[in-house]
Amino acid sequence: GDAAPNHRLRITIRLGWLPPIRFRARIDRFSRNEILGWRGVLFLGLLTGRHWFELQPLDAGKTLFIHAETFSGALSSPFLALLSGVIRQSYDAMNRALKIIVEQK
Repeated sequence: GDAAPNHRLRITIRLGWLPPIRFRARIDRFSRNEILGWRGVLFLGLLTGRHWFELQPLDAGKTLFIHAETFSGALSSPFLALLSGVIRQSYDAMNRALKIIVEQK
């Protein structure tokens, strides 16, 4: 989808050993070159995830990259109890890969 406020996205994620998870989301936080965030609802509304990337300028032309997510809904506790480890490992791997790409430019 397009990176713009209120636009819809089709997202596919891969968390470790799990098969790909596909879902739709809507951009709910957006400011060009500052923040991109979306809200996705899964499992018939029993799990809602809010995911965002934020860029904060630092001294010497550096940038702090913030990658965060929160979960809510009836399935959020069991979902996190079962998958928090694989979620963290997958996001850490994505962050490391993104760091390599950005630092090559």
